[in-house]
Formats: sequence, C-alpha cells, structure tokens
Amino acid sequence: MFNISHPHPNNARTAVPNGLPPLSALCAFESAARHLSFKKAAAELHVTPAAISHQIHALEGYLGVQLFERLNRGLNLTGLARAALPRISDGFQALVAGVDVPANWPHLVP
Repeated sequence: MFNISHPHPNNARTAVPNGLPPLSALCAFESAARHLSFKKAAAELHVTPAAISHQIHALEGYLGVQLFERLNRGLNLTGLARAALPRISDGFQALVAGVDVPANWPHLVP
C-alpha cells in the first residue's frame, strides 16, 4: 500500500494538516472505483466527468502512484487501488456514522 503520511513533494501545498490527500479527491476516487466509470461517479457527485478526471489525476500525483488503467471503453483498478478501495470506502462510512451520531444524540441521552 502507499504511504500518505507525507505529501507528495510536487503537491505539498495541497496537503491538509493531518497528512491526508484532499477529501474531494478521495471521494472522487471512491466513487469512480466503485462504478469503474468517471461518468457514473460524476453523476453521483453532481460534477462533470472532467472534474472527476482532474481529481483522480491530482490524487495520483499526490500519492505518486497510478490508480486506474484507462481503457478505450472503461477503467480497471490497479492493484494498489483495489487494495485501498475497501479501506477508503470504510472510512467514508465511518464519517457518515460520525456525522449521524449528533443528530441522534437526543435519543441516546437518558
């Protein structure tokens, strides 16, 4: 797996304080990887396919690895991307659960 604890030198200015790549790029990756389509990811995230492509390119530059094999009629995940996808998806699910907790706090407090 790749190490995201240090930003890629060419993109150091885009790093966030916790060492993560931009969350928008991770979100674009997660959606595109699930759908194996920039077009479907774009529709899901309400952006253009070009915006998804730009985010993926930025993430690949940040990480210093290729995430997708671009084909004439679609995409394939690289081995690294295939290994990272479940962990990134789980991370987004954890964020959703964390945001949901405050909304349910009144029901949790006796």
